[in-house]
Amino acid sequence: MSDYTVSRDEQQLGSFDLSQIEEGLKTGYFKPDDWGWRQGMPEWITLIEITASATKSPKVVTLKPEAVKPVGVAAGVNPYAAPKAGPAQASAVSGSVPYPVMQELRGTQPWVRLISVLMWIVSIINLLGLAFYLVIGLIGAGGMADSGKVGIGVGFALFIVVAVGISAMLVIYPTLKLSKYASNISRLLFSQSFTDLTLALAEQRRFWKFCGILCTIYLVFLIVGIVLVMFFGIAFMPKVR
Repeated sequence: MSDYTVSRDEQQLGSFDLSQIEEGLKTGYFKPDDWGWRQGMPEWITLIEITASATKSPKVVTLKPEAVKPVGVAAGVNPYAAPKAGPAQASAVSGSVPYPVMQELRGTQPWVRLISVLMWIVSIINLLGLAFYLVIGLIGAGGMADSGKVGIGVGFALFIVVAVGISAMLVIYPTLKLSKYASNISRLLFSQSFTDLTLALAEQRRFWKFCGILCTIYLVFLIVGIVLVMFFGIAFMPKVR
C-alpha cells in the first residue's frame, strides 16, 4: 500500500503512511482538514476522512490508470496537484517542519532537558563554592592582617574567587544554551514553524561552538605543556660523560 501525500494550504508536506497520519493527528502536527491523496484515489480527501475510512476497513478497489478519469479536468483542475485551502484552512501556517524532523526533535528534547538540569545543579554547587571560598578568603585575609601579611591574604582570596568564578562560568554558559535549546524545541513541537526550528538550532550551534572553543584551548595547553616538558627535560638532562 502506497503512502499518502499530505497537503496544506496548497503546499505538500510530504509522504506519510496511515500510522504516521494517525499519530500526527493525535499530536497536532496534522490538522483534521489537511488533504491526503495516494495513487489510485480519484481525488483529494481530508485526513480525518482517510483515518475514518481506514477504521471501517473499506473494500479496496484497484483501478487501472487508463480507467481513472481525473476529477475536475473539465474545470482545469489537476488532481495530482495539492488542493487549495478551504474555509477551515484559511489560517493554516504554510511551510511546516517535516514530520520526521519533528519526531527526532521530540525524542531529543527530554535528554537535552535532563542534561541541562544536571548542569544547573553543578552550576549551583559551583556558585555555593564560590561564596564559601570568598568568605574563607576574607577570614584568612583578616587573620593575616594581624600578622602584617594582609597583601598575601587578599591576593590568595582574589585568586580563589577568580578561579572558582571562571569555573562556574564555564558551566553556566553551556547550561543556559542547553536550557534554551530544550525550551525552543518545546515551542517548535507546538508551533511546527521553521522560525522556532531556527531558534532551536541557533542555541545548539552556540553550545557546540562554546564546547569547540574549550576543546581547542585545552588542546593548545596540552601541546604547550608537552613541548615545555620535553624542552626542560632535554635541557636539564644529566650529561653522560
